[in-house]
Amino acid sequence: MNLDTQKNVIWKYFTVKRLALAGQNRQKWANKDAAGLGRDLCYIFPHPVEIVISAIVDESNGLTCRTKSASFTLTMERTLILLKPDTVERQLIGTMLSRFEQKGLKIVAMRMLQFTPELARKHYVDHVDKPFYPGLETYITSGPVVAAILEGAEAIAIVRRMIGPTNGAEAPSGTIRGDFAMSSQRNLVHASDSPAAAEREMAIFFG
Repeated sequence: MNLDTQKNVIWKYFTVKRLALAGQNRQKWANKDAAGLGRDLCYIFPHPVEIVISAIVDESNGLTCRTKSASFTLTMERTLILLKPDTVERQLIGTMLSRFEQKGLKIVAMRMLQFTPELARKHYVDHVDKPFYPGLETYITSGPVVAAILEGAEAIAIVRRMIGPTNGAEAPSGTIRGDFAMSSQRNLVHASDSPAAAEREMAIFFG
């Protein structure tokens, strides 16, 4: 079997495999182009693997995927999420975590804790002097919180998109806040908004 034949066989195999995994989204994946499918293969195989048609190369800045029609880099990241007191109170912890896992993100650390006023001021240091802060502190210290570190390609941006805008009443359906929240304060989940914030916040909650 020559190289071109090998490439076609492997490409077809992973195409069929991805369609099988897609389930109800079969038609959506059937319409994906080669570059899009290659990007999905990077998520399916997050560890260094080499296949002839789509190489996933472990690099210091992430994963580089090469397909028939494109080359792109997916940066492996870690981000912090907080499932706030209303998530715990409404028994939505499993629902929230399952969304992230179903997306392909990995939970690498998790703990339940109770915010103190001191911890609230440390975490929300940029908001302490703002008019809304007293209400925020009262809310975040009102009950248990679940802190977790999620890992995945482009995790910071992906998690932020999944959560949606701050105000649940304005967040689009399909986002966590759009589906489960109705206000800007009791909005269920916090997520780091940048690599620098993720590093700072992970250090606060996990050392």
